[in-house]
Amino acid sequence: MRMQALRALGSVLCSLQRGYEAEQLHRAALRELEEGDVSTSSTAVAICKQGLAEAIMAERPRWRRKEDAAEAENLLREALATFQQAPMEPSLIADLHAVLAISLRVQIRFEEAVLVLEEACSALEKIPDAFGELQRDVRAEQFMGSALENWEHVEHVPSKMDPFGFIDARAFLVKNLFHQGKQDEGRQVLRKLQEDVVADSRRPYAEKARWSAIDRIISVGLKAESFEMCHMVMQHLQHPQNQWAYHKLGECYAELGMALFELDHEEEACAALRRGMEFLPLAGDTDWDVMLLCLNGCSAVFSLDEARQEEAEQMMYEGLRLISEGYTSKNFYAKNRWRDSLVRLFFKQGNHMKAAELLRDVVQEQKRSPQPNGSEVWQYRLGEALHLAGDYEEEEKVLWDAAKSLASLQEVGEDSEAHIVLLGDVYHAIAGLVCARGKLEEATELLRNAVIVTHAKLGMDHDMSKILQDRLAEVMYVKLQGCGGFDPDFNFYREHPVR
Repeated sequence: MRMQALRALGSVLCSLQRGYEAEQLHRAALRELEEGDVSTSSTAVAICKQGLAEAIMAERPRWRRKEDAAEAENLLREALATFQQAPMEPSLIADLHAVLAISLRVQIRFEEAVLVLEEACSALEKIPDAFGELQRDVRAEQFMGSALENWEHVEHVPSKMDPFGFIDARAFLVKNLFHQGKQDEGRQVLRKLQEDVVADSRRPYAEKARWSAIDRIISVGLKAESFEMCHMVMQHLQHPQNQWAYHKLGECYAELGMALFELDHEEEACAALRRGMEFLPLAGDTDWDVMLLCLNGCSAVFSLDEARQEEAEQMMYEGLRLISEGYTSKNFYAKNRWRDSLVRLFFKQGNHMKAAELLRDVVQEQKRSPQPNGSEVWQYRLGEALHLAGDYEEEEKVLWDAAKSLASLQEVGEDSEAHIVLLGDVYHAIAGLVCARGKLEEATELLRNAVIVTHAKLGMDHDMSKILQDRLAEVMYVKLQGCGGFDPDFNFYREHPVR
């Protein structure tokens, strides 16, 4: 009884676009059931799993991702296996299969989804006067699955599916026609869909249908470069009625901004992304991945404009904070890319000490990691920042530390071509420091050893081998001529991608 009440509460929360709260309630209840008394009813656990799956697939920011759909599918199949041990109510069968079909469709498993929906429809036919919201949604989902192969039948959707079924089926169809490369057919249906959503005020559209259609119009419109359509749709909906609508509007502006970037319309892109960042926080359960996308796009443009580089820096730090504090689904590789962008910005500004401070933190974090990986390339970058800042003493210590780490990888056979190239560059930079102090004999010995390693691992024709050979020849020539040392400000560093 308690689980049924919890599921009812979850349904209410989902209807208010508060699916995240419903999900957390069901997760807590499921943990309590699974960790509690062994006598817990299996039916109660199954009901809780069904409620959790419905909350995961509810309409809210970050809803219906593939990974979410896969989790929901597993929960529903487990619940279904439990319920099938006893006679099931047709409405329960329909409920389960309807949500299961949605989870399959999100995973691009259309044929399976249609089969599951047939089960749901069969169950609904056993209930007198059952053509309510659930059956309408089920019929719409079923139509969308079959419409992939029979798009021209879109005009023959049963009128009972209106308002949700007709609009959403057509919207889903448009996106898939473009996905299949059927551009002409897609545009034909898209024009009708546009008229349905924006121009035809006589039809009483449900909010669910309207936003589903807008989402797909934006997505398809971008592919067709129909920016006028995108702007028109978003202008039509500048006054959202709930938190989920705020999220969708923010997401639409984010997509529009990134598409404008691809066409080199940078100022328009930034304006769209800024609008997206204004709407996303109003959604409550903010989609931080989309926010990160907006921050990344804007900061990339602002970093090129000297007058806006300070704002770019603030955005980059905000992006780093979101990743570091676990607000997004991004991993440490994404975090490293954001750090790399910040370092590049500091180099562009000539603020080498600030770059060095950030790089020191990165190196220390990498070394504290249970499985250090890639700290050497950050040490190399730190060496360059220190070199440009004139701190040659710390630079040399950092480079020798990186050289030892890379050499140890060779000893255990874990070195790759990238590691050998980096080792060659580290030796090259150290040789430059040694030459600047006039210690040409020491530099010659260092470069000879580096050439031996690169020849053995990379071959004589590799670019790294040639660089070291040329530098060795130059040092030997200077030594023979007795010309003295090298310019200490000369930069021997090359660019290496972060990992």
